[in-house]
Amino acid sequence: GDVTVVIQNDSPESLSIVFSGPDIRVEELEACTDCESFTSDSPSGCPELGPIGTYKLKPGSYDVVVKASSDTSVTPFRGTWDLSDAEEYSSCFYLVTGP
Repeated sequence: GDVTVVIQNDSPESLSIVFSGPDIRVEELEACTDCESFTSDSPSGCPELGPIGTYKLKPGSYDVVVKASSDTSVTPFRGTWDLSDAEEYSSCFYLVTGP
């Protein structure tokens, strides 16, 4: 079986998403036209305004990198996701600008 990963982009930047594991994928997720960057404080939850990407992957451990496609000043998200067979995972990304 496959794993379903659902990612919502609640940032004003388009995102490049790289999955490195049993599958190797590079995906682009368009920017959220109604979203803004947050200053200093993260929102209490996902704003749920932006476009959603749904990706089918083989189960296993993935190194995941999510970066803003056009703004090189944004620090990319890097993490390891362990994805189990026949599960669905969801994540939301937004930008927080510090002082």
